[in-house]
Amino acid sequence: MPLDDESLRGLLRLVLEPLLVYNPFLSLYYNPLATPPGPEIPRTRYYNYLHQIAIYLDALPRRRVRVLIGDEVGLGKTIEAIRLIKYLVSVGEAKKILIIAPRSLIRQWLHYEIRELMYAPGVVRVLSRRSIDELMRQGVDGDRLLVLLAPMDLVKHGSLDKHAKGAYKPYYDFVSSVKWDLIVIDEAHNIGFTSPRESMRTERLRPLCEKAKHLILLSATPSRGTHRDMLRRISLLVPEASGKLRQLERYLSLRREFYEKVSDLIVYRRTKDQVNDWEGKRVFTGLNSFLALVRLGEYRGLYEELGNFIGELLQHLDTRGSALLKIIILKRALSSPHAFLKTFARVMEKQGPPPGIKVSDRLIEGNPDALVEAVLSYSLSSIPRQLHKKALDLLDKFTALYEKGDPGFKALAHLLYYAATNSEELPQELHGDYIVFSEYKDTVNYLYSKLVGFFESGGFKPDQGVKREVVEKSLKVIEERGLSPRNLSKFRALIWDSMEILVGQGIWILVAKLSSDNLDFAYLLSAVVESVDNLKPQKALKILLSTDVASEGLNLQDFNIVVNYETPWSPVKREQRIGRVYRLRQSRDCSVVDFVRDARVEYEFYMKLLYKLLNILEQRLVLKPVESILELYVLRDQGEEYLAINEESVGSALVALYENYARYHEQRYLDEALDRAYRELLEKLREYKDVAENISSKKRDRKLVTLVIKSYTGCENQEEFANAINAAVEAFLGRKISDPPRGLRELYEYAFDPRGGRTPLLLVIDEQGFPGGWLGVVDLMIDGVVRYSIPFLVYGKEISLGIEVLKWLADKLRKGRLMVVDSGVESLGASMKVLEEAKGGIAKILNRVVEDLTRKKEKDLERLLDISVGNVGDYEPRLRPLAVRLMGVQGVREYEEFIASLPLGTRRWMEEASVNHVAGLYEAKGCRILEKNIGVGKPYDILAECPGVSGVERLFIEVKSHLAQVLVAELTEPETEFAEA
Repeated sequence: MPLDDESLRGLLRLVLEPLLVYNPFLSLYYNPLATPPGPEIPRTRYYNYLHQIAIYLDALPRRRVRVLIGDEVGLGKTIEAIRLIKYLVSVGEAKKILIIAPRSLIRQWLHYEIRELMYAPGVVRVLSRRSIDELMRQGVDGDRLLVLLAPMDLVKHGSLDKHAKGAYKPYYDFVSSVKWDLIVIDEAHNIGFTSPRESMRTERLRPLCEKAKHLILLSATPSRGTHRDMLRRISLLVPEASGKLRQLERYLSLRREFYEKVSDLIVYRRTKDQVNDWEGKRVFTGLNSFLALVRLGEYRGLYEELGNFIGELLQHLDTRGSALLKIIILKRALSSPHAFLKTFARVMEKQGPPPGIKVSDRLIEGNPDALVEAVLSYSLSSIPRQLHKKALDLLDKFTALYEKGDPGFKALAHLLYYAATNSEELPQELHGDYIVFSEYKDTVNYLYSKLVGFFESGGFKPDQGVKREVVEKSLKVIEERGLSPRNLSKFRALIWDSMEILVGQGIWILVAKLSSDNLDFAYLLSAVVESVDNLKPQKALKILLSTDVASEGLNLQDFNIVVNYETPWSPVKREQRIGRVYRLRQSRDCSVVDFVRDARVEYEFYMKLLYKLLNILEQRLVLKPVESILELYVLRDQGEEYLAINEESVGSALVALYENYARYHEQRYLDEALDRAYRELLEKLREYKDVAENISSKKRDRKLVTLVIKSYTGCENQEEFANAINAAVEAFLGRKISDPPRGLRELYEYAFDPRGGRTPLLLVIDEQGFPGGWLGVVDLMIDGVVRYSIPFLVYGKEISLGIEVLKWLADKLRKGRLMVVDSGVESLGASMKVLEEAKGGIAKILNRVVEDLTRKKEKDLERLLDISVGNVGDYEPRLRPLAVRLMGVQGVREYEEFIASLPLGTRRWMEEASVNHVAGLYEAKGCRILEKNIGVGKPYDILAECPGVSGVERLFIEVKSHLAQVLVAELTEPETEFAEA
């Protein structure tokens, strides 16, 4: 007879449960932390990229998952970590999970990836001043799940540490007292080993890393440019080898061999090129670079005068040997001459003692003039008084200039006006939505107010009605995303104060600003952009003016053009800015525009040093692509590394240029200084080049990658997965759907319907020549723990597994080829040979994959370091006790005719033999037989207790047999009670 709903649900549940929990194509959407666990429908479109699936599969046979994911910026490292977190929770390996990230990224984790893919109220907590007391009071003992998000610079402080207002709360005390199963550290390069003495952060976090069973480090910049730093970061992952790794710092040949052994075993470093290659298509769009030379015109003399003043000042500064302080002065003076000169004049007039200021990134971004004031105050006695007079004269001139708009602002304003009006004057690559970066908050505020005024003068007017409409629609989007309704009034005010909407010529212009003053706006921005796009789908220009609070970790692919209002001296910072837009899920080509003023030293510095180095790197003068010197500076089509040539190195070179410029005005002196700086900086690349070449993932053949993935999953790519889910929805539910996670959720709700389902005893395949077979599930175990489960199908000489099974069932069901002999039952074969052979074959193939890709490397590493790691195990296969017999139509008819022809005594003998045989099979599977009913008027023949997915299950088993085939019907307790009644 045809399959009824109960049989369909039972059949789908048998196949879907192991796929949801273990198969990476489906488990991306599965939330094991929820109650009950199940697939989510994320608001954001998440895609199964092969490089992400590959690292997930690499982790399966490991007793301890300890890896550094150092993929290029924009490849989805957070998603890779979340996949591994969910997997370790699913297999019972992780109940206490600590995620450490820079403060600015905690919200990114919480409001996006965690909320969409693994959120559970009461399970996910954030370490803060408010939460620490409650966490201490509740404790973390027992099996209760806990995912704790901890800001990196908060978690390092404990009750013995002091700040300006007293002692810190016991953050570190609490965190260090917990036995964490898994620790994840985002931006892990912040645990650094470049200094002779460890920083407090490194000193406090290193022991936590070494003690955790599982450890995942994330960083797009995994090395800070020295072998010492790289080797000691790896030692966090292999603490038993830390002594040996320190020795490798001195031995080139062994060090190189070590890097090769840990690549794709402990350190994973994949590139955008590799992703495009593996996917067989252009996942990452194009990236174009532009130099915007800002002509100064009549103001060139003023800027040259400023350059001379800066050079003289740098010569006289007493910075007590700190190059960084001179760099801070120079950067502020070049970026914001007006603000710098005001501060200089104030210090010279006040002549007071220097304020006590500690240098920090937050201070440089938010209140740089306090830092400049402190540096200048220290050097008052060494600064000539005539410089004060020059500063006052320059200040008057720059005040007048800034009131009208300086040349840099005017260049930016006209560029954005052309973009808004779709002018043909603008290159096609510069049509799009803009993020304009500046080092300083006051510059962002200056640009924001001036741009609004500029657009007003060009015929665009602020429209409060449209703005209100955008704000309210944004709040609805935010509410739909699950953010707390209690915060809506706060969000309304924040959005209103952070943006302006200008309307004119049938065009909308969104101008928004972001800095440390309104950092939470970063997590509301996508809702604002979505609202603008929905309300004005065409002719809307989006502009975000931001400091570097948005340059690390945030996903801003709603924009596609990055403007560096001041060219960053740090190539890492430049690449991080580009990475906010040039990343996965970016659908448009991207561009980066560097603003450089046509002042003599600034222009020469950029063109003859930075630009020259960039061109050398982009021309790929080395044989190995990507992994080598290319990554040390910015690439138009590749990713990043943390550079030996950092901002301080570049800044020091520029300080020297300005000091020379103040002394000697001849071009030859400037050229000589530039040439020296170029050689020194290029020399600094060599050590890093050696590190980068060896830790990067080596190119793997696409066919091999997809073969390995299919061996585990029964699927080669996202498109194949999506087609299988869509086909299953159509076959099982009778409707079409094009959204895989939504389809997965609907299949789950159908299969796990509270009304229950009964897996069929016997499926009949109404297909000419079908040879018969089995549908079952094999668990792959290591040390007695299930690490992976695969549904499989064996018929004739064919074996299908994973998603192929779901696809096969959907196809047969859609064609009307599936029938059931006896519903409400499950079956187990008298002859287990076919199932056993299939089980062994699957394990053999996957153990061979593990041997080739992982275990050989681990053994080589053990030999090299003379240590025992023993982290990679062998899969031990175990059949689940539930399996479905597949038969062709002819086989069923023969069975029924044969049974009817037998004498009563023979049938009774067959019943006893079959019941005893089946009882033995269940006992072999770990079941305990409670009853055997032979010749007794009960609706079941065997009562057994068996281990199941959710604990011990009681099975009522009916046996039907003609010895050659034993068919087993498992009844539910309500069915048994009904039959007995």
